[in-house]
This record gives sequence, C-alpha cells and structure tokens, in this order.
Amino acid sequence: MNIVIAEIEPMDCSESSMDCSESPQSLDQSLANEIHYSLNYTLPMLQHICGFYEIPYKRVKKNDLITSLVVFEANPDHIDIVEERKRMWFYMEELKANKYLSKYIISM
Repeated sequence: MNIVIAEIEPMDCSESSMDCSESPQSLDQSLANEIHYSLNYTLPMLQHICGFYEIPYKRVKKNDLITSLVVFEANPDHIDIVEERKRMWFYMEELKANKYLSKYIISM
C-alpha cells in the first residue's frame, strides 16, 4: 500500500484573507491522527468510536468517518469525552490481555 502525502504550502498570516487560527502543530496533529486511524483501525472499530461519540456512522465511507473523528477530537469543547474514550479503550485492552478476565470481555 502506497501512502501519498501532499505537501501544503506554508500559510502567510499577513494576508487578511488567510485564516491562521490553526497552528502548524495542530495541522500536523490532525494529519497524524488521520494517518493513525487509516492504518491502524478497521471500519467496524471506527464505527464503535463514532458510536461512543454519538457521531452518525451509517452508510459513511471510512475516509469520511476518519475526517469526522479527527474534526470531533480536535475540538477543544470535546476534550473530556475524548480523554474518557481513550481511557475506557485502554481499560478494555488491559482486560482483554488478562488471562482470567479476558473470557468476560466481548471483543469489538
């Protein structure tokens, strides 16, 4: 699988028509999150995450789901629910790794 990353010209904030509200770090983080979701998550896994966030996911393509998730998680108003989701996913992974408790966890 080939990954093509298009280079983006740096934005010049001196022009009034340009929106410089996003820092280069947040753009880098968004791109990194998109690549992470694209390579490491299947469509059903992304649908579970969307279900947790209450984002509609029926009949939505994987790339569109990834974009929705990245936009949702980048919003500072949603930081609490994003951190909760990450914590809960970590707990599920720990339970699935446990020899005894793994039989009580339904895999996603």
